This record gives sequence, structure tokens and C-alpha cells, in this order.
Amino acid sequence: MKFKELTAYQIRRLHFPDRSVAFSFYNLYVKMNGFSARKSRIRRNVNNDVTQQAFVCFRQGFRDSCSGNDAARRKQEPKPTTRCGCGAEMRVHIHEETGRWIVTYFQEEHNHEMLDDMLTFMLLGHRKMNSAAIDQMNMMLKVGIKTPQIYSSFVHTAGGFHNVPFLKRDMYNQIDKQRRLIGEFEEKWEKLVSSLGLHDNEWVCDLYARRKMWATAHIRGRFFGGFRTTSRCEGLHSMLGKFVHSRHNLRDFVE
Repeated sequence: MKFKELTAYQIRRLHFPDRSVAFSFYNLYVKMNGFSARKSRIRRNVNNDVTQQAFVCFRQGFRDSCSGNDAARRKQEPKPTTRCGCGAEMRVHIHEETGRWIVTYFQEEHNHEMLDDMLTFMLLGHRKMNSAAIDQMNMMLKVGIKTPQIYSSFVHTAGGFHNVPFLKRDMYNQIDKQRRLIGEFEEKWEKLVSSLGLHDNEWVCDLYARRKMWATAHIRGRFFGGFRTTSRCEGLHSMLGKFVHSRHNLRDFVE
């Protein structure tokens, strides 16, 4: 689908299986057209079910103004104003008979300039570190490679900054997030052990000592207690092995 060539008429005729798919479509559309989007207003029925969702330009609305006293107490300079009341929006509503989400409103006009295609990756709505990138970053950190060098390796491998879907600051934010999660775990573990009086329990102490191995039982949100970490892959390979041979290429496999 060529998102830059889509007309407002074509978009108003679209429908989606759920809200998340609708937002994924709009997010791709806005990326190809020089801006980013965010989820906005929702409307619910008497049963509290969501029946309508709006997706708007990231510059929609205005920043809340601070009082004189609040401004005087600021220790840091305020961030640059990004919201300018832009009216670009796509609104979807659930169709009661089909259960699909149809586009009921679409406004493509903006009151600000669009970014160049090569720069849209820098907008917050289009920046994300996936699990593979996070794992690779963590492995490089463990062997002593510094964060700037890690980011440079991502850029070199991808063939340029515009091909890396996150910035160096996102890596620093991810590292900080992981540190906070570790601190939160330590705090909750201590609280749990203290409340049950298990500081001297040999099994609990041994369990804590092997805490870094806990993650091997959880792969992509699924619990695999009692299974080797390779078992899931081995099961997949055994199934595909019935249909794939060494002389098959990707096209043969798909056909």
C-alpha cells in the first residue's frame, strides 16, 4: 500500500478488525506523511464498552499554561512547545452488526509544516527499541562496551541513522528503566521475605542466589517451567522439518 498516495476519500472507506489495527494503519500513514500520532478521546456505551476512538496529530491541542508562581519555581527550562492546535485526526467507530471498526471522520489538513521523510524516525511516536535490540544492547554492555559505541554499531549495521528506529537517548532511557526495575524487584523481595520471616530459610536464600536463571522459564510471555530453553525452538524445527528440506528455497516453502 502506497500511503503517500492515499486520498481522504479512500481512507474514509476503510474498516479494521479492531482499534489496535486501526491505530497501526494510521501510525504508518502519518510516518509516511511527515508527522506522528497519538491516541486521544474514546467514547463508551452504557455497558462501558468502547465504541469510538480518535487518533490525532501529535501537535493537536495546546500545552497547559503554568501560573506565574509555578513558572518561578521551575528549576529547569521548559521544554519547547510542540502542540499548536493541529486538527488532523482519524476517528473510528465500531459497527454493531459486523463488529468491525469503520472510519467515521478523517481530517488531513495540518496547521504546521511536515517533517522530511528522512527525519520522521526521530519523532517520539515512531521510536521504539524492540526486544532483539534490547537483548543485543545488554550483551554488549555486559562485555564492557559503552553506550555510544553500541549505538554506533547499530547505525553502522543498519546503514545509517535513518534506518535505526530509535535514538541514543532511547538506549539510555532503556538502561535506566532496567535499573529501576531491578531496584523495584529487590525492594519487593526484601519486603516479602521480611513479612514471612524467611531470611534464614535455606531454600529461599538459594532461590534468590539463582534469580538470574528465573527468566529462562519465561520466553516472550509464555511460561516454560521444567523445559529447557531450547525446547520451544526444537519443537518448531521438528514440525517444519516435515515440509522443508535443504534444497528448498524460501519461495518453494511459501508455495
